[in-house]
Amino acid sequence: VWESMGDVVEDLPAVRRGDLKANVTIMYGCNKHCSYCIVPQTRGKERSREPEAILREVQALGREGFKEVLVLGQNVNAYAAEGPDGKDWSLARLIRELAEIDGLARLRFTTSHPRDMQDDLIAAHAQVPQLMPYLHLPVQSGSDRILEAMNRQHKAEMYLRLVERIRAARPDLALSGDFIVGFPGETEKDFRELCDFVRAAEFDWMGVFSYSDENTAKSFRYENKVDADTIARRRDQLMAIQKKISARKLRKRVGRRLPVMLEGPSKDTDLIWEARLQGMAPDIDGKVYITEFPGESEPQPGRLARVRISRSTEYDLVARVEEFLDKPPAEPQPAIHARLQARRGPEEPVRHLQGGQLVGVQDLPLDDEQPELLAPQGDEASGRHRPRRVLEQERRRIAQPPDAQGPLDQPHRPVGPGQRGPDCAPSGKLGRLLWQRVVPLIKCGLNWIGGHAPTAFLKVRPCRSSFTSGLR
Repeated sequence: VWESMGDVVEDLPAVRRGDLKANVTIMYGCNKHCSYCIVPQTRGKERSREPEAILREVQALGREGFKEVLVLGQNVNAYAAEGPDGKDWSLARLIRELAEIDGLARLRFTTSHPRDMQDDLIAAHAQVPQLMPYLHLPVQSGSDRILEAMNRQHKAEMYLRLVERIRAARPDLALSGDFIVGFPGETEKDFRELCDFVRAAEFDWMGVFSYSDENTAKSFRYENKVDADTIARRRDQLMAIQKKISARKLRKRVGRRLPVMLEGPSKDTDLIWEARLQGMAPDIDGKVYITEFPGESEPQPGRLARVRISRSTEYDLVARVEEFLDKPPAEPQPAIHARLQARRGPEEPVRHLQGGQLVGVQDLPLDDEQPELLAPQGDEASGRHRPRRVLEQERRRIAQPPDAQGPLDQPHRPVGPGQRGPDCAPSGKLGRLLWQRVVPLIKCGLNWIGGHAPTAFLKVRPCRSSFTSGLR
């Protein structure tokens, strides 16, 4: 995209992370001018890429072995361009053409605006198998008064009616939404309407943002700003409501047989594999943790499988694979083997499942013998992700019968060198005294510092799964 914000440059080289899923931007800019947003100022008006260029890019991804493509735009369902047939192409038409590309198993799009959710796109959700039953449709508030102040160009009831139509077309669709709490002028009555709206919409996943001023946004000039304590309280209340809804929806999946795509071993241990349901978006939603594979099958990233859900947590599911839905690739993927070998070291062979059973769990190193598996990495080091779970506690719990296992969703403290896990307090009278009296004071101080650090927003939806990491 040129700096003038007027032209789109096609066929530029792209660097991809990973080899299973890829993001493809299909349009730039936004015409909606929400009062809290500066995207129209910084990214310009909406410009859509040529369909031929998008098709070439995705065809290349299919040849390279990518299984899932996410098409992106600030307001992606406003996509409109002239196609190679001389006709106007909408996002729905583009998705139908992308679905014909060999090798692609999954298609997604984000982010959408309720005003641009047209009938042909709703029909595509019902008719295109490759389009995943997942929709991220931000709404930002449940109060019509606040929605008008935000210039969202829709009302709360219109959104709920739209959701009814979409779910009628695709009953298994997972709905994700975003909200801003503490918008200038938001009263307790407005917030109660927001809470009632969330209960009525029954989102599967949800993001909550604390309002923050941007000096070039229109809302910067609004009066009646909401204080930080009130914003935090409202944010926590909304989190608690959605947490119950998400947990209840996941519990209903226990015992069901559902399709997943394998992503690879967990970052904590390669004896547990991670996968995603069709209604779980990459990186931001929950995950499915696979503890058992059938027969002597060798799991490989990117394979499609049908699993039996055995347990649920607040955000994640635990399952066992019952059958694979595709044929294994002719050659093993070297990327995942290289990653595992680098993590284990050159002298130690890569561990894997044998005979479809989770074996060797008790032989994994203790936390203090391999602390690098639990140390924050990447964005986790900056506090954006939740801390890692304790490997020792997880392997004991997994090795036990289901009725003897404790809850998986309890938050845990990060573990470092010289520690055996959060449930192993120091022995001795002095050690217990320090653990019970001094450590909580230190933690309170650290939490106070963290709570007063400047932040732009807080996501309700976890970026890491609660099966192998504690809540943020």
